[in-house]
Amino acid sequence: MKIAVVIPTYNRADMVCEAVDSALGQTARGQVIVVDDGSTDDTLARLSAYGDAITVVAQENAERGAARNAGAALAADADLLLFLDADDVIGPGHLEALARLAEAHPEATLVATPSLLVDRDLKPFQNYGQSRSGPVTLESFLMGRESLPLPATAVRREVFDSLGGFSERRDLSGSEDWLLMAHALTHAPGHRGGEPTAFIRRHEGNTMANAGSMRESMLLAHRLFFDDVWPHVEGRPEARGLSPGIRESSKAHLLINAATGFYGIGEMRAARSTLWEALRTDPRVLTSSMLHWTWMRSLLGGRLSSALRAWKRRRGLPSVAHDD
Repeated sequence: MKIAVVIPTYNRADMVCEAVDSALGQTARGQVIVVDDGSTDDTLARLSAYGDAITVVAQENAERGAARNAGAALAADADLLLFLDADDVIGPGHLEALARLAEAHPEATLVATPSLLVDRDLKPFQNYGQSRSGPVTLESFLMGRESLPLPATAVRREVFDSLGGFSERRDLSGSEDWLLMAHALTHAPGHRGGEPTAFIRRHEGNTMANAGSMRESMLLAHRLFFDDVWPHVEGRPEARGLSPGIRESSKAHLLINAATGFYGIGEMRAARSTLWEALRTDPRVLTSSMLHWTWMRSLLGGRLSSALRAWKRRRGLPSVAHDD
């Protein structure tokens, strides 16, 4: 299994070398390609120290979808493509684990390991995505029961090419990965297994911190999937037999996730407003434990809520509830 690690970066000189080091320090070697998306800091100078160990491409700023596609184009002979954001890292056995999963499950369009959400200093404080092993189906992904963070997930090269890569629309920034994964799963399920080997940073400068723009880009990705992709794939075996009202239900669950994002940055009114929108979209989410938990926490107010999150992090407790 040949694996290529594509790292898009934009003004991440303070963190990109950690991502590169983690990609180079693997038990199974892979091609490492870094695409600098128009950085104005000293990213390129720092990357020059790696010499021929990595491939570096510089382009004018075009957002992550375009940067990822540019990197993938340089890995034509790769069997698997892993897209690692510049502020995230992977454990030393990550590529080996993904290769083994891909070999054991040749039917899977993509393979993934569990992942951990970490702070800026790489201290884990929360599971990110589910840790259960087994198939990842289209419905479980659309309904938010399974998440596929990019650093944890490798896509088969032929699947990536058949989908045309990532959307390069700027207004999809932050959600182009969700759209690609959803599209891939219309062909066949993915598969997750193993131990957490990918680490996703949450910090003040990443996409997670901009809850408003993430909400809009996720809703756009959802609309594009059902308007542009769904009419062409709903007859496939993986798309048939989905629960009635899947479009409304999946949108409502995306809104609940968006509400947790608003809560995470202390915007309690926006969190509650987004939860109401989720309920109006599909009243069935009234049974969602995440909806109730986020609603109750949003009533605490910013100061008490921040204190609760800090207390949980110090004790290694999850800061966000997940539905089973």
